[in-house]
Amino acid sequence: MNIGKDQEISSQTPPAVLQRTRERLDAFDIAKAVALLAVVVGHCSFMGLPPVLARASYSFSMPLFFVVSGYFTPAGRLHRAGVLRSVKKLLIPYAITAVLVIVGMAARTALFQDGSVLEAIRYWTVAALYGSGAAPDSMPADIGAIGAIWFLWALFWARIVLSAISELEYPGVYAVALFFVGVVSKEQIWLPLSIQPALCAVLFLWFGQYIRRSALLEPRRLSVVLFVLMFGIWLYCIKFAGGLYIVECTFTQGPLDVIGGFCASLCILKMAQLAEKYFPYGAKLCAASGRMSLPLFCMHLVVLNVTRWDVFIDFMGGATPKAALGAFIVNIVGAAVLTGLLYLMPKRISGAFFEARKQSVSVS
Repeated sequence: MNIGKDQEISSQTPPAVLQRTRERLDAFDIAKAVALLAVVVGHCSFMGLPPVLARASYSFSMPLFFVVSGYFTPAGRLHRAGVLRSVKKLLIPYAITAVLVIVGMAARTALFQDGSVLEAIRYWTVAALYGSGAAPDSMPADIGAIGAIWFLWALFWARIVLSAISELEYPGVYAVALFFVGVVSKEQIWLPLSIQPALCAVLFLWFGQYIRRSALLEPRRLSVVLFVLMFGIWLYCIKFAGGLYIVECTFTQGPLDVIGGFCASLCILKMAQLAEKYFPYGAKLCAASGRMSLPLFCMHLVVLNVTRWDVFIDFMGGATPKAALGAFIVNIVGAAVLTGLLYLMPKRISGAFFEARKQSVSVS
Protein backbone atom coordinates (compact mmCIF):
# COMPACT_ATOMS: atom_id res chain seq x y z
CA MET A 1 0.00 0.00 0.00
CA ASN A 2 1.13 3.56 -0.48
CA ILE A 3 2.26 3.84 3.09
CA GLY A 4 5.68 3.99 4.63
CA LYS A 5 7.81 5.21 1.75
CA ASP A 6 7.60 8.82 2.84
CA GLN A 7 8.95 7.95 6.26
CA GLU A 8 12.59 8.42 7.01
CA ILE A 9 14.93 5.53 6.44
CA SER A 10 16.90 4.87 9.59
CA SER A 11 19.94 7.06 10.14
CA GLN A 12 21.90 3.82 10.49
CA THR A 13 21.40 3.07 6.80
CA PRO A 14 24.65 3.62 4.84
CA PRO A 15 24.43 6.66 2.49
CA ALA A 16 25.20 4.59 -0.60
CA VAL A 17 22.44 2.13 0.26
CA LEU A 18 20.06 5.02 1.01
CA GLN A 19 20.69 6.58 -2.39
CA ARG A 20 20.15 3.31 -4.25
CA THR A 21 16.98 2.71 -2.21
CA ARG A 22 15.55 6.03 -3.36
CA GLU A 23 16.43 5.21 -6.95
CA ARG A 24 14.51 1.94 -6.98
CA LEU A 25 11.33 2.69 -5.07
CA ASP A 26 9.39 1.45 -8.10
CA ALA A 27 10.41 -2.10 -7.21
CA PHE A 28 8.49 -1.85 -3.94
CA ASP A 29 5.46 -0.42 -5.71
CA ILE A 30 5.59 -3.32 -8.16
CA ALA A 31 5.69 -5.74 -5.23
CA LYS A 32 2.65 -4.06 -3.66
CA ALA A 33 0.74 -4.35 -6.95
CA VAL A 34 1.55 -8.08 -7.08
CA ALA A 35 0.46 -8.48 -3.45
CA LEU A 36 -2.80 -6.65 -4.13
CA LEU A 37 -3.62 -8.89 -7.09
CA ALA A 38 -2.85 -11.93 -4.94
CA VAL A 39 -5.21 -10.67 -2.23
CA VAL A 40 -8.02 -10.33 -4.77
CA VAL A 41 -7.28 -13.81 -6.13
CA GLY A 42 -7.42 -15.27 -2.62
CA HIS A 43 -10.75 -13.57 -1.95
CA CYS A 44 -12.20 -15.42 -4.96
CA SER A 45 -11.47 -18.82 -3.42
CA PHE A 46 -15.11 -19.33 -2.38
CA MET A 47 -16.15 -18.94 -6.03
CA GLY A 48 -14.48 -22.15 -7.21
CA LEU A 49 -10.88 -20.96 -7.51
CA PRO A 50 -8.46 -23.87 -8.10
CA PRO A 51 -6.91 -24.74 -4.72
CA VAL A 52 -3.35 -24.28 -5.97
CA LEU A 53 -4.09 -20.64 -6.85
CA ALA A 54 -5.62 -20.05 -3.43
CA ARG A 55 -2.56 -21.57 -1.74
CA ALA A 56 -0.26 -19.47 -3.91
CA SER A 57 -2.13 -16.31 -2.96
CA TYR A 58 -2.18 -16.97 0.76
CA SER A 59 1.47 -18.03 0.79
CA PHE A 60 2.72 -14.47 0.33
CA SER A 61 0.09 -11.75 -0.19
CA MET A 62 -0.26 -10.31 3.32
CA PRO A 63 3.31 -11.18 4.41
CA LEU A 64 4.61 -9.18 1.44
CA PHE A 65 2.56 -6.12 2.42
CA PHE A 66 3.95 -6.29 5.96
CA VAL A 67 7.53 -6.90 4.77
CA VAL A 68 7.41 -3.86 2.46
CA SER A 69 5.95 -1.74 5.26
CA GLY A 70 8.66 -2.99 7.61
CA TYR A 71 11.36 -2.09 5.11
CA PHE A 72 10.27 1.54 5.33
CA THR A 73 9.56 1.59 9.06
CA PRO A 74 12.40 3.43 10.84
CA ALA A 75 14.20 1.58 13.60
CA GLY A 76 14.05 3.15 17.02
CA ARG A 77 11.40 4.68 19.20
CA LEU A 78 8.20 5.81 17.51
CA HIS A 79 7.52 9.35 18.67
CA ARG A 80 4.18 11.11 18.95
CA ALA A 81 4.50 12.54 15.44
CA GLY A 82 5.02 9.06 14.04
CA VAL A 83 1.94 7.73 15.83
CA LEU A 84 -0.16 10.62 14.51
CA ARG A 85 1.16 9.98 11.00
CA SER A 86 0.10 6.34 11.27
CA VAL A 87 -3.35 7.40 12.49
CA LYS A 88 -3.76 9.63 9.42
CA LYS A 89 -2.41 7.08 6.97
CA LEU A 90 -4.06 3.96 8.40
CA LEU A 91 -6.95 4.59 10.78
CA ILE A 92 -8.64 7.46 8.97
CA PRO A 93 -8.80 5.42 5.72
CA TYR A 94 -10.10 2.54 7.84
CA ALA A 95 -12.88 4.71 9.25
CA ILE A 96 -13.87 6.10 5.84
CA THR A 97 -13.92 2.65 4.27
CA ALA A 98 -15.97 1.28 7.17
CA VAL A 99 -18.55 4.03 6.68
CA LEU A 100 -18.76 3.19 2.96
CA VAL A 101 -19.32 -0.48 3.83
CA ILE A 102 -22.06 0.42 6.33
CA VAL A 103 -23.81 2.66 3.80
CA GLY A 104 -23.40 0.06 1.06
CA MET A 105 -24.79 -2.76 3.19
CA ALA A 106 -27.72 -0.61 4.31
CA ALA A 107 -28.51 0.19 0.65
CA ARG A 108 -28.17 -3.47 -0.33
CA THR A 109 -30.55 -4.50 2.42
CA ALA A 110 -33.09 -1.83 1.45
CA LEU A 111 -32.99 -2.58 -2.27
CA PHE A 112 -32.36 -6.31 -2.59
CA GLN A 113 -33.10 -8.03 0.71
CA ASP A 114 -35.99 -8.31 3.14
CA GLY A 115 -33.98 -7.67 6.31
CA SER A 116 -34.01 -4.63 8.56
CA VAL A 117 -31.92 -1.70 7.39
CA LEU A 118 -31.36 -0.62 10.99
CA GLU A 119 -30.16 -4.12 11.88
CA ALA A 120 -27.75 -4.07 8.92
CA ILE A 121 -26.38 -0.71 10.07
CA ARG A 122 -26.03 -1.99 13.64
CA TYR A 123 -24.32 -5.23 12.55
CA TRP A 124 -21.74 -3.58 10.32
CA THR A 125 -21.11 -0.70 12.72
CA VAL A 126 -20.28 -3.17 15.48
CA ALA A 127 -18.10 -5.14 13.06
CA ALA A 128 -16.22 -1.96 12.10
CA LEU A 129 -15.72 -0.97 15.73
CA TYR A 130 -14.45 -4.44 16.64
CA GLY A 131 -12.06 -4.36 13.69
CA SER A 132 -11.56 -8.07 13.04
CA GLY A 133 -10.91 -9.48 9.60
CA ALA A 134 -12.12 -12.97 10.54
CA ALA A 135 -14.49 -14.57 13.02
CA PRO A 136 -12.64 -17.37 14.85
CA ASP A 137 -14.38 -19.50 17.47
CA SER A 138 -12.97 -17.41 20.33
CA MET A 139 -14.58 -14.23 18.98
CA PRO A 140 -17.95 -13.12 20.49
CA ALA A 141 -20.66 -14.88 18.50
CA ASP A 142 -22.81 -11.81 17.87
CA ILE A 143 -20.02 -9.79 16.25
CA GLY A 144 -19.15 -10.05 12.56
CA ALA A 145 -15.92 -9.55 10.68
CA ILE A 146 -15.37 -6.27 8.85
CA GLY A 147 -13.09 -7.93 6.30
CA ALA A 148 -9.82 -7.10 4.58
CA ILE A 149 -9.21 -3.68 6.15
CA TRP A 150 -8.21 -5.46 9.36
CA PHE A 151 -4.77 -5.00 7.82
CA LEU A 152 -4.82 -1.28 8.64
CA TRP A 153 -5.41 -1.84 12.36
CA ALA A 154 -2.86 -4.65 12.46
CA LEU A 155 -0.20 -2.53 10.75
CA PHE A 156 -0.90 0.37 13.11
CA TRP A 157 -0.30 -1.76 16.22
CA ALA A 158 2.56 -3.74 14.67
CA ARG A 159 4.52 -0.57 13.93
CA ILE A 160 4.16 0.60 17.52
CA VAL A 161 5.25 -2.77 18.89
CA LEU A 162 8.16 -3.04 16.45
CA SER A 163 9.40 0.41 17.46
CA ALA A 164 9.41 -0.73 21.09
CA ILE A 165 11.34 -3.96 20.54
CA SER A 166 13.76 -2.46 17.99
CA GLU A 167 15.57 -0.74 20.86
CA LEU A 168 16.22 -4.09 22.56
CA GLU A 169 19.33 -6.15 21.96
CA TYR A 170 17.71 -8.97 20.01
CA PRO A 171 14.54 -7.62 18.40
CA GLY A 172 14.14 -10.68 16.17
CA VAL A 173 13.85 -12.93 19.21
CA TYR A 174 11.14 -10.72 20.67
CA ALA A 175 9.34 -10.66 17.32
CA VAL A 176 9.26 -14.48 17.32
CA ALA A 177 8.01 -14.51 20.93
CA LEU A 178 5.21 -12.05 20.11
CA PHE A 179 4.29 -14.16 17.10
CA PHE A 180 3.73 -17.17 19.35
CA VAL A 181 1.74 -15.06 21.82
CA GLY A 182 -0.60 -14.08 19.00
CA VAL A 183 -1.00 -17.67 17.79
CA VAL A 184 -1.50 -19.24 21.22
CA SER A 185 -3.74 -16.59 22.77
CA LYS A 186 -6.31 -16.71 19.96
CA GLU A 187 -7.52 -20.08 21.25
CA GLN A 188 -8.69 -18.50 24.51
CA ILE A 189 -9.80 -15.02 23.49
CA TRP A 190 -10.03 -12.94 20.32
CA LEU A 191 -9.17 -9.33 21.08
CA PRO A 192 -10.68 -6.41 19.13
CA LEU A 193 -8.88 -4.14 16.65
CA SER A 194 -6.80 -7.00 15.18
CA ILE A 195 -4.34 -6.95 18.08
CA GLN A 196 -3.35 -10.60 17.80
CA PRO A 197 -2.80 -10.48 14.01
CA ALA A 198 -0.66 -7.42 14.74
CA LEU A 199 1.50 -9.50 17.10
CA CYS A 200 2.03 -12.04 14.31
CA ALA A 201 2.67 -9.27 11.78
CA VAL A 202 5.50 -7.84 13.88
CA LEU A 203 7.68 -10.74 12.74
CA PHE A 204 7.16 -9.86 9.07
CA LEU A 205 7.74 -6.15 9.71
CA TRP A 206 10.96 -7.03 11.51
CA PHE A 207 12.02 -9.12 8.51
CA GLY A 208 11.45 -6.10 6.27
CA GLN A 209 13.70 -4.05 8.54
CA TYR A 210 16.26 -6.85 8.43
CA ILE A 211 16.25 -6.84 4.62
CA ARG A 212 16.98 -3.11 4.62
CA ARG A 213 19.55 -3.21 7.42
CA SER A 214 21.42 -6.12 5.83
CA ALA A 215 21.11 -4.64 2.31
CA LEU A 216 19.80 -7.97 1.00
CA LEU A 217 18.39 -6.32 -2.11
CA GLU A 218 21.69 -4.82 -3.15
CA PRO A 219 23.30 -6.21 -6.34
CA ARG A 220 25.29 -9.40 -5.73
CA ARG A 221 24.44 -9.29 -2.02
CA LEU A 222 22.87 -12.74 -2.25
CA SER A 223 23.95 -15.40 -4.71
CA VAL A 224 21.78 -16.68 -7.53
CA VAL A 225 21.94 -20.13 -5.96
CA LEU A 226 20.44 -18.80 -2.73
CA PHE A 227 17.59 -17.06 -4.56
CA VAL A 228 16.87 -20.25 -6.53
CA LEU A 229 16.78 -22.12 -3.22
CA MET A 230 14.36 -19.60 -1.72
CA PHE A 231 12.18 -19.77 -4.81
CA GLY A 232 12.14 -23.55 -4.50
CA ILE A 233 11.06 -23.29 -0.85
CA TRP A 234 8.26 -20.96 -1.87
CA LEU A 235 7.06 -23.38 -4.56
CA TYR A 236 7.20 -26.22 -2.03
CA CYS A 237 5.01 -24.18 0.32
CA ILE A 238 2.51 -23.50 -2.46
CA LYS A 239 2.30 -27.21 -3.18
CA PHE A 240 2.23 -28.57 0.36
CA ALA A 241 1.42 -25.61 2.64
CA GLY A 242 -0.18 -22.28 1.68
CA GLY A 243 -2.16 -22.09 4.92
CA LEU A 244 -0.83 -18.75 6.10
CA TYR A 245 -3.73 -16.65 7.45
CA ILE A 246 -2.37 -13.77 9.48
CA VAL A 247 -5.91 -12.40 9.69
CA GLU A 248 -6.80 -15.12 12.22
CA CYS A 249 -3.28 -16.08 13.39
CA THR A 250 -3.54 -19.45 11.67
CA PHE A 251 -0.48 -21.12 10.17
CA THR A 252 -1.50 -24.64 9.23
CA GLN A 253 2.06 -25.81 8.55
CA GLY A 254 3.63 -23.82 11.36
CA PRO A 255 7.15 -22.48 10.74
CA LEU A 256 7.07 -23.70 7.13
CA ASP A 257 4.37 -21.16 6.30
CA VAL A 258 6.39 -18.36 7.88
CA ILE A 259 9.61 -19.35 6.12
CA GLY A 260 7.69 -19.58 2.86
CA GLY A 261 6.32 -16.06 3.44
CA PHE A 262 9.85 -14.77 4.02
CA CYS A 263 11.23 -16.49 0.91
CA ALA A 264 8.31 -15.42 -1.28
CA SER A 265 8.56 -11.78 -0.19
CA LEU A 266 12.29 -11.59 -0.84
CA CYS A 267 11.97 -13.36 -4.20
CA ILE A 268 9.14 -11.08 -5.38
CA LEU A 269 11.07 -7.96 -4.36
CA LYS A 270 14.10 -9.23 -6.26
CA MET A 271 12.01 -10.10 -9.31
CA ALA A 272 10.43 -6.63 -9.15
CA GLN A 273 13.93 -5.15 -9.35
CA LEU A 274 14.68 -7.30 -12.39
CA ALA A 275 11.39 -6.29 -14.02
CA GLU A 276 12.24 -2.65 -13.46
CA LYS A 277 15.58 -3.19 -15.17
CA TYR A 278 14.57 -5.38 -18.12
CA PHE A 279 10.90 -4.45 -18.66
CA PRO A 280 10.82 -0.75 -17.78
CA TYR A 281 7.54 0.18 -19.47
CA GLY A 282 5.52 -2.66 -17.97
CA ALA A 283 7.22 -2.09 -14.64
CA LYS A 284 6.22 1.58 -14.63
CA LEU A 285 2.59 0.67 -15.25
CA CYS A 286 2.66 -1.95 -12.51
CA ALA A 287 4.38 0.47 -10.11
CA ALA A 288 1.67 3.07 -10.77
CA SER A 289 -0.91 0.51 -9.62
CA GLY A 290 1.19 -0.22 -6.56
CA ARG A 291 1.22 3.44 -5.60
CA MET A 292 -2.59 3.32 -5.63
CA SER A 293 -2.71 0.15 -3.54
CA LEU A 294 -4.26 1.75 -0.44
CA PRO A 295 -7.44 3.11 -2.10
CA LEU A 296 -7.67 0.07 -4.39
CA PHE A 297 -7.37 -2.27 -1.40
CA CYS A 298 -10.02 -0.40 0.57
CA MET A 299 -12.43 -0.14 -2.35
CA HIS A 300 -11.91 -3.84 -3.07
CA LEU A 301 -13.21 -4.47 0.45
CA VAL A 302 -16.33 -2.43 -0.31
CA VAL A 303 -16.96 -4.42 -3.50
CA LEU A 304 -16.26 -7.71 -1.73
CA ASN A 305 -18.68 -7.00 1.11
CA VAL A 306 -21.53 -5.29 -0.73
CA THR A 307 -21.79 -7.45 -3.86
CA ARG A 308 -24.47 -10.16 -3.85
CA TRP A 309 -22.12 -13.04 -4.57
CA ASP A 310 -24.88 -15.60 -4.08
CA VAL A 311 -26.72 -14.08 -7.04
CA PHE A 312 -23.46 -13.93 -9.01
CA ILE A 313 -22.77 -17.64 -8.41
CA ASP A 314 -26.27 -18.56 -9.59
CA PHE A 315 -25.78 -16.39 -12.67
CA MET A 316 -22.46 -18.12 -13.44
CA GLY A 317 -23.97 -21.57 -13.01
CA GLY A 318 -22.24 -22.46 -9.76
CA ALA A 319 -18.89 -22.08 -8.05
CA THR A 320 -16.45 -22.99 -10.81
CA PRO A 321 -13.09 -21.68 -12.05
CA LYS A 322 -15.07 -19.66 -14.61
CA ALA A 323 -17.06 -18.04 -11.80
CA ALA A 324 -13.84 -17.35 -9.89
CA LEU A 325 -12.40 -15.60 -12.95
CA GLY A 326 -15.56 -13.56 -13.28
CA ALA A 327 -15.44 -12.63 -9.60
CA PHE A 328 -11.81 -11.57 -10.00
CA ILE A 329 -12.76 -9.27 -12.89
CA VAL A 330 -15.72 -7.84 -10.95
CA ASN A 331 -13.47 -7.12 -7.97
CA ILE A 332 -10.75 -5.47 -10.05
CA VAL A 333 -13.10 -3.36 -12.18
CA GLY A 334 -15.32 -2.49 -9.23
CA ALA A 335 -12.37 -1.44 -7.07
CA ALA A 336 -10.96 0.67 -9.93
CA VAL A 337 -14.29 2.43 -10.53
CA LEU A 338 -14.84 3.12 -6.82
CA THR A 339 -11.27 4.36 -6.51
CA GLY A 340 -11.94 6.85 -9.29
CA LEU A 341 -15.12 8.01 -7.56
CA LEU A 342 -13.23 8.22 -4.27
CA TYR A 343 -10.71 10.54 -5.90
CA LEU A 344 -13.54 12.86 -6.91
CA MET A 345 -14.96 13.07 -3.40
CA PRO A 346 -14.34 16.16 -1.22
CA LYS A 347 -10.66 16.65 -0.54
CA ARG A 348 -11.09 16.09 3.20
CA ILE A 349 -12.07 12.53 2.33
CA SER A 350 -10.04 11.78 -0.80
CA GLY A 351 -6.95 13.33 0.82
CA ALA A 352 -6.84 10.42 3.25
CA PHE A 353 -6.11 8.09 0.31
CA PHE A 354 -4.40 10.23 -2.34
CA GLU A 355 -1.26 12.23 -1.63
CA ALA A 356 -1.98 14.73 -4.40
CA ARG A 357 -5.40 15.53 -2.96
CA LYS A 358 -3.93 15.83 0.51
CA GLN A 359 -1.35 18.34 -0.71
CA SER A 360 -4.04 20.39 -2.41
CA VAL A 361 -5.94 20.50 0.88
CA SER A 362 -2.92 21.87 2.70
CA VAL A 363 -2.29 24.44 -0.02
CA SER A 364 -5.86 25.68 0.06
